[in-house]
Amino acid sequence: MTSYFQQALSSFQETFELKGEVGRMVDEATAEDLMVADVNTNRAICRKCADMSTECGSALRVIRSRLQHRSPKVQLLALQLLSEIVCKSGREAHAQVSEKDGPLSDLKHLAVAPGTEAAVRKKALLLIRAWGDTPDGGGNGGAETRLFRETYNSLVSQGISFPAFDASLAPGRDSPVSRPVSSIPQHSALTASPTRGHGQPARNPGGGGGYGGPAREL
Repeated sequence: MTSYFQQALSSFQETFELKGEVGRMVDEATAEDLMVADVNTNRAICRKCADMSTECGSALRVIRSRLQHRSPKVQLLALQLLSEIVCKSGREAHAQVSEKDGPLSDLKHLAVAPGTEAAVRKKALLLIRAWGDTPDGGGNGGAETRLFRETYNSLVSQGISFPAFDASLAPGRDSPVSRPVSSIPQHSALTASPTRGHGQPARNPGGGGGYGGPAREL
């Protein structure tokens, strides 16, 4: 039994160290028991991503794992956070999002995979178009802009139908911290909900606390 707990503790410590503070914040911001997006935690993550490329890399690694989660609610929260990072955290974040094994490849998969929930697919398509169908890449032209465009054009050539272009989601532009997403799956529970006391995001019964701050509907 002692050996079991030592192994469990070692695994926990390794995960704790690998994720770092910003990775754990991403876990909080995309927790399955959240009923609404945690506005302040998302903003704090964006600030960290803008300040340090290593922090951005850590955040994006955890976001990628959340995009692969079985729950559409977790995927939507991760897409919302990723959208805000691209809008608010600068060119270095764009480069890391667009690299070969970055989150952009996950968005492309979500857009075409037959098992993707409708609301998740729509959000992924909205972001791909906003990032790739912008003439100047939001004013941050570069290799990352080319990769955004290539991804968008590749899907267009495959006959993928995209939602209307949303300029507020383009790279480098400031957008509302939480934007409504239509057709959210009923079982995702991502509906408008009052915040708990002290301004903390509303959670399902039994959910843990977060980093605090107002919460808004996805």
